[in-house]
Amino acid sequence: MAIDFDVVDQRPESTPNTKLVRVQFRPIVDEPFHSNVFHMQLFPTGKRLIEDVQGRLITRSGKLVAPDASGNFPPENPDDPYRRETFTRNNDAEMVANIEAYWERKLKAAGAGKPYPQHHNTTLNLQVGSGADDVFHRGGDHVLAANSISYSAGNNAASGQFTLFDSSARFTSVAIPVGSTIDAATLTLTPRVSTSGTVVRSNIRAHLDADSGQVANETAWHDDFADSGLTVALTAWDSIPAWTIDVEETSPDFLAVIQEVVDLGGWVSGNALHVFWLNDASDLGVGILRTGRSYNSDSAKAPKLDIDFEAAVGAVPQSTPAEYGALVGQGRGGSIAY
Repeated sequence: MAIDFDVVDQRPESTPNTKLVRVQFRPIVDEPFHSNVFHMQLFPTGKRLIEDVQGRLITRSGKLVAPDASGNFPPENPDDPYRRETFTRNNDAEMVANIEAYWERKLKAAGAGKPYPQHHNTTLNLQVGSGADDVFHRGGDHVLAANSISYSAGNNAASGQFTLFDSSARFTSVAIPVGSTIDAATLTLTPRVSTSGTVVRSNIRAHLDADSGQVANETAWHDDFADSGLTVALTAWDSIPAWTIDVEETSPDFLAVIQEVVDLGGWVSGNALHVFWLNDASDLGVGILRTGRSYNSDSAKAPKLDIDFEAAVGAVPQSTPAEYGALVGQGRGGSIAY
């Protein structure tokens, strides 16, 4: 199976770093073209950790820090943090990659006979845009790490004690109108290290708040979020296969989790959504976890959230075909197959 597509129009949205992209596509050769609207968060620059040729991180003072046997680095020292560099992001390449990854997931789901809708009114491609918006929490010694280099869930052994890992990712400018129906939602993570320990079991939930804020500290993680403030709906992400460094991994569909949030009385299009990836009785041992890149590891590879939705009848759409005018011929598409 393959999908041919072309980007026929793109323009800035009203929210920061968000672009509205219209794509023509056809799932089957010789089938008439369909149209799909994407809202993408595309940031002009990013930050990433600086590593030497041996894969060691470098602190501000010039100290070299090597990873442990599981590929993990120690937490940053506030007085001597790791060095980072600013780079220019290739937004055109990221835009096409978003579309290709989106359709690859749809095709694989359809090929496996899973109920994954083939056509949607709107797709959001969101990404964490701040180091304080993705955090991981480590149980045992009760550490909350904002501005961390890792985004992990599972179990790991440290100093003879088993340590549980949970993470959360906050996405801003979520342009879903009130009353919309969520058709699909997936989280995409880019592994920071290759891991294969089993068995990793986890759940995906969301903060049950119509405009979720950042996690301020470890106390807030428990009191305001993880222990009592999450959605009833959850999706299990269990028996996660081995991950290979920098090869993207996509979660199961958790549409019911997102639907529960946007159905809240205070929800307004453009508010923030906060997704939690939580350990759920992973086996005990060293390296029984999966670790993705955070914003501070590499902002271009920070956690991503894709949401398909259909606006309620009578709702004011984010954009209409008439707003696009004539096709502008910005074809950047191709085909994707599996």
